[in-house]
Amino acid sequence: MRLLEEIFLILLAAAAASAGAAAIFIPKTALLQNGNFESPPSNIKPNSSTHLLPLAKNNTIPGWSFNGTVYYVTAGPNISLPDNGHAIQLGLNGVIRQTIRLTSIYSQYILTFSITSSVNGSCKAPAAALNVSFVDRWFYKSSVFLVEGKYGSKSWESHACSLGRNAGEGYPVVLELRSQPVEADHNVTCGPVVDTAILKRFDPLGGYGM
Repeated sequence: MRLLEEIFLILLAAAAASAGAAAIFIPKTALLQNGNFESPPSNIKPNSSTHLLPLAKNNTIPGWSFNGTVYYVTAGPNISLPDNGHAIQLGLNGVIRQTIRLTSIYSQYILTFSITSSVNGSCKAPAAALNVSFVDRWFYKSSVFLVEGKYGSKSWESHACSLGRNAGEGYPVVLELRSQPVEADHNVTCGPVVDTAILKRFDPLGGYGM
């Protein structure tokens, strides 16, 4: 049932990108900032050759706050990323957060994202888990996504989850992406790798503004 729900949400999000304005409301600004992580940390050098850059207080990722072990990943000869761009790897106790504001309680909000368990094949653990949660003053929803490489030869997997219509309109909602331990691995660079996170608002009835 979980897989069927994800397939439905991914198809619904794809429909939101191509349907007409009568069915879909497209905000003027992105609901999720820097979801593809192409805006680099504040003090990274343009010609930096570091493919796994640990984040610290002086090089946070734009749009996101973080705790624990978090790496800014850059594609390279031994690191494959979607569109050869950038991603975030959540290591031990790694978590990134972003505060968003929902604009209509009548809308469906769908988060789509890509994850993999390793970008360089150096991890001994066969799987990685990502905990995705939405939290506001009245509402909490959490889902765990396990990456096991069961969907073909490519290691990247696309997933989706729905925020639903339970969050309060106009209240700040915190999106949290957290590494969840699966098996012990002494390699501190292991953990789920996240890319292309997109939050879309779907209005099945249309006519609802921001």
